[in-house]
Amino acid sequence: MKRNEVVKTINNLKGEEGHQKVLEVYNSQKPLPRSYKLQYKDPWCAATVSAVFLMNGYNALSEVSCTMMTKKAKDLGIWVEDDAYVPQIGDVIMYDWQDNGKGDNLGTPDHVGIVISVTKSKIMVREGNKNKTLGNRDVTVNSVTIRGYITPPYEDDTGIKDDELVNSPSKPVEAEEKPQTSSQGYYKVGNTYTIRVNTALNVRKGPSKQYGTVGYRNLTADGRKHAYKSGALKNSTRVTVKEITQNGNETWLLIPSGWICAEESGVKYVV
Repeated sequence: MKRNEVVKTINNLKGEEGHQKVLEVYNSQKPLPRSYKLQYKDPWCAATVSAVFLMNGYNALSEVSCTMMTKKAKDLGIWVEDDAYVPQIGDVIMYDWQDNGKGDNLGTPDHVGIVISVTKSKIMVREGNKNKTLGNRDVTVNSVTIRGYITPPYEDDTGIKDDELVNSPSKPVEAEEKPQTSSQGYYKVGNTYTIRVNTALNVRKGPSKQYGTVGYRNLTADGRKHAYKSGALKNSTRVTVKEITQNGNETWLLIPSGWICAEESGVKYVV
């Protein structure tokens, strides 16, 4: 999946024909997200974004709900909530029309579109269900209405294949270098280890996947040097352990930027 191809796809969706294409593509999924079939009368901005990505071979964000799409993005570590972030084409933008501009926006997202062009001060977004059709919107960078961004894993950014999920192990640890299990004391406070995953490893606010990700701007300065704009740490990043905790079949490490899952059901992401 490439950025310019996603932009080309949404630009080619126009008028009533575009709306019908969104319905057709979204409802062709098996199974449908949350088993819900999109109806003609339904709001269809999130379904438009979903259909565009489906047509480009990416289904991880597929949803008819802005709220549920945002949740999926957070779980994948590709949600960016940073006032300083300037998007790239192909990024997904979430809006909150009710925000008053005071403090951090923690509201529910109302609408969504895909960024199709960017300058230093302006973002052009193409959206489904804009005035009941497909249309473009000009948005000021860091506008008060922006709830956040979704930054999908594009091949032209990282060379990562789109079917490789965040936190998936990059390769099995060879027998001669296979570490002990955490119960045997493999991880030690004060030691430094290496992240080994295909894509990136989420940094969370606590030692569980129920906690949200910390976000790019809340990483340490050194952490930001080794992270994507989503705040997830890149493969081969070196991390130093401050604290260790077990959570069921998971081992969590506290590093200077937050908590990372080092091991899950015997699969190690940090070695």
